[in-house]
Amino acid sequence: MDTMNIKVYICLLLLLLSACATPPPVTDIYQDNRLCFAVELPADWSADGVTGGFASFSPANNEQSFRITNVHLDDTPTLTDALAELRRGPLGHQIAAVREITVDHHPAVWVTVAPTADFTFLALVIAPDCGDGSHALFISATNANQAQFAAFLTYVQIL
Repeated sequence: MDTMNIKVYICLLLLLLSACATPPPVTDIYQDNRLCFAVELPADWSADGVTGGFASFSPANNEQSFRITNVHLDDTPTLTDALAELRRGPLGHQIAAVREITVDHHPAVWVTVAPTADFTFLALVIAPDCGDGSHALFISATNANQAQFAAFLTYVQIL
């Protein structure tokens, strides 16, 4: 292969890789002012929910689904409280790993659960007081792999 062919091959490879890494454009925003979060929705996604309770999100292929639920804890919840509550609940024995992350620059915990659980991955984040006190948000993924859940978390905004 001569130098020109190698350069063309490298350019095509870089173009292909950059196209794969580009997230879909955001076309809508689902916002819940009572739970203090918003989700930027790509063009082919749908959302449904009950303000102040929960919201569900899924791409058009419906292979994965993501859910954000309000978790009632003490008056001033912490991530430690939220994780302890999760450990005491029905998913507690299925927790495989826990690690610290951030969701929209807010401290959070990523929880990986056993494959037999209803959810593949969970993230717990404490939303700030937006009128009725701070509260824990339980963000879950069903039928999603780690990369898909991480990508969904980049769409989440804590208000």
